Amino acid sequence: MITLWDVLEHLYDPLAGLVEINRILRDDGLLVIELPNAESFDAALFGPYWIGLDMPRHLYVFPPAPLEAMLKQSGFQIVSQRCSSGGYGAFVLSLKFWIEEHAFKWLSRLMTVLSKGPALRLLLLPYIYLAYALRRGPEIRLFCQKMTG
Repeated sequence: MITLWDVLEHLYDPLAGLVEINRILRDDGLLVIELPNAESFDAALFGPYWIGLDMPRHLYVFPPAPLEAMLKQSGFQIVSQRCSSGGYGAFVLSLKFWIEEHAFKWLSRLMTVLSKGPALRLLLLPYIYLAYALRRGPEIRLFCQKMTG
C-alpha cells in the first residue's frame, strides 16, 4: 500500500508522481489518496477563502473528473471513494479567513473562542453530516488499484 495523505496537491507534476507510484506498486497493491475536494460545499461557500486552496503550498486543486482522468492515465482505477476527515476544522478555518479579510477582528476573536467549545460544533453538525452524505465534504479519500491487462 502507498498512501498520499494531502500530498498530491503539493507535487509539481502529479501525473509523473502517479506514474512512478504505479511503476513501484505491486499488482495487488493499493494506492490511497486524500486531498482537498474542489467540489465541496465549503469550496463553493467560501470561494477564495476556502482552506483547501492553501496557496501557495497547494499547487493544484482537483475536481473529481480531471482527477479520475489523471488516475486512469497513470494506470489506476478508483475502487472506492468517500469524504474523509476535517469537516469541522476546515469549515472554521475557512470562516476565520473570510472574517479576517473583511476586517471583522472582533468576530475573529469570538470565532476563536467559540471554536474551542461544543456549541459551534453542534450547530455545524447537520451541515457537516449533509456534506459527507452527499460526498461534498472538504476532503476526499480515494482507494485505487492498478489497472491490469
